[in-house]
Amino acid sequence: MCFGVCGRYNLEARVASEPVTQQPISMNGPRMVTRQWSTPYFTIGDDKQSCILGCICCPCLACSVASRLGEPSLVCCLPGGCLALRTKLRTQHDIKGSICGDCVTTCCCCLPLTLCQMSRELDNAERGRVN
Repeated sequence: MCFGVCGRYNLEARVASEPVTQQPISMNGPRMVTRQWSTPYFTIGDDKQSCILGCICCPCLACSVASRLGEPSLVCCLPGGCLALRTKLRTQHDIKGSICGDCVTTCCCCLPLTLCQMSRELDNAERGRVN
């Protein structure tokens, strides 16, 4: 019962004649995850500077990666912050993987190596060296 509000605002009560049986789909379709990381996990390569920084001051490299991803620098200090950064990087750059894989990499493997790989990925993306 609308107590005259509908008439005052020229609103009509509309009732669907048929129930919705199928959800609308995106015209663009789902994003396709098409590539691997541009460098393997254990590869240092030309990126000696960030790897040294990661070994000497891991939080500094984490803050740098966070700011390059457009996140507050201190997000890496939060529980799960590096996991969130890795997942964001992977999804933004269409890299194959899963949140479970990101969790294993950031929590169970060597965090400085993980951050070095993330930094290399950002460097390679800026230089146009990704597939």
